[in-house]
Amino acid sequence: MTTNQILAKIRNQIKALKKDDRIEIFWIDAGDLDSSEGVTWVDQSEAVKGIRAIPVRTIGYFLALCAKNLIICHNVEFSDKKAKSVANRGIIPLGCIARIQKLKGGKDAH
Repeated sequence: MTTNQILAKIRNQIKALKKDDRIEIFWIDAGDLDSSEGVTWVDQSEAVKGIRAIPVRTIGYFLALCAKNLIICHNVEFSDKKAKSVANRGIIPLGCIARIQKLKGGKDAH
């Protein structure tokens, strides 16, 4: 499957979601610097050493698809069903997502 096909599949999965659906996202974080380096100047030939992709698994509640980003939250306060509040929001660029899985439970479980 090509990158464009994977992205189209993920976009279609997201479009089928409803607000408050509980999802698990498997994605690749953009990278990480070796913390021992600190903020210092590094020779360009050495700059890629210590940088790596980080596979991440995140569980959250679907909020929205905005442009090329998935918006989720980790907490939903639902005592007033007409005026829900959310906390711990996050954004994941679609290009970083490898797979999305809708989980059982979610909004119908409250």
